[in-house]
Amino acid sequence: MEESYKKAADKLGLGNRIEAETQLLASGFTSVNLEGIAPFDDSIASFDYQTNQLIKSNWQARTELHPGMFPGPLASIRKFAVEDGTLNFALKRSRFDIFDGLKQEMPSRLDITEIPLDRDLCLYLCTGAVTITAPEESYPDGAIIFGIRHSRHAIGPGNSNCLPSGLVNPDKDRLLIGDSTSRSLLSIRLTILRELMEETSIRDYKQLEYLGLVYEGYMAPGITIAVRLTVDSTMNKIRKTIINSDNESESYHFIANNPEAVRDFVAKYPPTPHSAAMLALHFATSS
Repeated sequence: MEESYKKAADKLGLGNRIEAETQLLASGFTSVNLEGIAPFDDSIASFDYQTNQLIKSNWQARTELHPGMFPGPLASIRKFAVEDGTLNFALKRSRFDIFDGLKQEMPSRLDITEIPLDRDLCLYLCTGAVTITAPEESYPDGAIIFGIRHSRHAIGPGNSNCLPSGLVNPDKDRLLIGDSTSRSLLSIRLTILRELMEETSIRDYKQLEYLGLVYEGYMAPGITIAVRLTVDSTMNKIRKTIINSDNESESYHFIANNPEAVRDFVAKYPPTPHSAAMLALHFATSS
């Protein structure tokens, strides 16, 4: 996998960036269990006075520049492991203001034998997808959906981004198991579906394939579960109905699903680090 991944990255003109800005932590899994190692820990870590003041002052400065920002809930990684084809996690509740205040403490690369799970760090979990539209005459292999991040976006304004992508939300992305007395479990598929609807207006996918687990230590240190989605709708149909309820993208682009077309696009619109890694994983595993 590593060799084909690097070859695909080089073919896209992204090899140097991917090597410097991202790290492939795992691949080869076919399912994800967000509570596979331990049930989700719903308590937020407490910090000493100095760390709390750092988070508070950083957040005040952030919201002065970006008034629309809010300290939404995050799932911070405590541990992960791939066992029998399943990617398992132990996760703890955190918030975006905590991540933003402590992100400078995150290393550029992780030692996966000893992930820095100290309470004064926030290693958030998100998901990102390379979404392929249905084939049509002009795009026999479908098209990949990209957004250009809005100039007001707090992270990576002006960069291209594979859509959808977003943070695991421990308040929204839960699946009720059993009756109303049963506890709800975190679900990565709910995260993907929610982000798909919010960012593209597409309400369902035809197929989901897991590509890998990627750490981005450059722009916004965190871990992304990378997937490939195929949808039933064609590019022309999606273009007419696409709505971004979060207003994160200022424009949308549909690029032919082949390395040459994507290479030309990302040369003009550099992708976010995790999107660069996802594109390399996509083409490395495409038949």
